[in-house]
Amino acid sequence: MATPHQVDPGATGRGTSDLAPAPAPGADASPATPPPTGRRFRLSLWLVGAGVVASVAIGLAVSTRAGSDVLAGVLALSAVLRATLPAPGPEALAVRSRWIDVTVLGGLAAAVAVLAQVLPPG
Repeated sequence: MATPHQVDPGATGRGTSDLAPAPAPGADASPATPPPTGRRFRLSLWLVGAGVVASVAIGLAVSTRAGSDVLAGVLALSAVLRATLPAPGPEALAVRSRWIDVTVLGGLAAAVAVLAQVLPPG
């Protein structure tokens, strides 16, 4: 029995882990599908990263406006791909629900494109 200053974890029905219920007696404790290992090749993540690196390289080598245009293009292409590819979608682009991802990516593409056009030349 717990003293008034101690909490008995068994009294609340909670054990050491509140995240997952304990398996039923005689049930298999392992899930039906193994959890992801984190070592999968994520093509979409690499392609988005390559687009960002390319926009920075073009911005440094050519001009800031050209680099910003490439970045706006990468964002617009990402929005189109997120809108058209089947669920769950590209891992690097599927963050929230589909309509939120497409709206945010499209809005960022438009904002970067507009800001790129108002940059002073040079």
